[in-house]
Order: sequence, then C-alpha cells, then structure tokens
Amino acid sequence: MAYEDGGNPNTTRDRLIVPLLLPLVAAVATAVLIVGVGELLLATNIEAMSIGHEHIVVPVFIALGLALAVLFGAAIAAVALAKGHDEP
Repeated sequence: MAYEDGGNPNTTRDRLIVPLLLPLVAAVATAVLIVGVGELLLATNIEAMSIGHEHIVVPVFIALGLALAVLFGAAIAAVALAKGHDEP
C-alpha cells in the first residue's frame, strides 16, 4: 500500500481523521436515504392506481423494487469483489 508521506502509515489523517469522519458520513448518508425513501413512500398517491373499488398498493411495490435493487446490487458487488481477490 502506498502512502502519501513516503511509507509512514501513522499519519494524523490515517489514525484520527478518517476513523472519526467515516462513521459520521455513513450515519448521515443512511439517515438521508431512510428519510428520502420514507418521503417517497408517503408521497405516493394510493388513489392514482385503482381498479374498480380495489386499490393497488403502489408503495408496497416501490419498496419491493428498492429492496430488490439493493439485494441484486449487493450480490453483483460481492461477485465482483470475489473475482478481484481470486486474481494474483
């Protein structure tokens, strides 16, 4: 692994700043995604999709699609990372 300062892994950035900022950035990104998806599902108009007196629950299908996108995205990333580690 190459370091910017010529080979010393014990820099302030590596030992202090990155370990403090990484969890904070991850927490903020997670909160933004949770609130964004929640707002999307709450803003979906249930009345827009109806057949007769039966309402098609659109937010359920949106949530299912998002969950499947995350599932398949994680599977593709796992396969890509596994292939990267197999090669010398």
